[in-house]
Amino acid sequence: MKRELPLRSFFDLELVILVILGAFAFAFLIDTRSYNRIAALFPRLVSMATLLLILAYLVVRFWMSLKEEQPLEKEAEASVKGKGSISGHVSLAIMIGYFLAIFVLGLTWASLVYLLLVPVWMGYRRYRIIATTSILWVIAFVCIFHYVLHTRIPQGFMGDLYQWIISR
Repeated sequence: MKRELPLRSFFDLELVILVILGAFAFAFLIDTRSYNRIAALFPRLVSMATLLLILAYLVVRFWMSLKEEQPLEKEAEASVKGKGSISGHVSLAIMIGYFLAIFVLGLTWASLVYLLLVPVWMGYRRYRIIATTSILWVIAFVCIFHYVLHTRIPQGFMGDLYQWIISR
């Protein structure tokens, strides 16, 4: 049996995410009009490269969806998830939860919680390794961004609340 609609595999969540990413890249490209030439060079380069890569990916994916005619059995076999895999919707929800946790807990604590929980959700059961690597990644991340790159790390609502409490 052949697939009825060859373009059906072209329209899915991945396409929606790419369109959103492309919209942000395009908006950022437009926003760089107010920058001077030197300051706008890197953001424009990244935005244009992102848009070109998204366009190339969509063209290739569209072309492959027209050429590809898989039997339904192969499609069903490909859709079976392996042990420890997370569906696309759950993965997107986890990323949105991490993004929102940054505003509440701050980047340091949100990253630590994220790095501790995601491997467990994926079925990894070596808890000492999970804890060790999570803590080391967060320490490395904070040290690089705070001490080497001299950037402010978002403290979140809880960090601001803590600063307010100790200042009293």
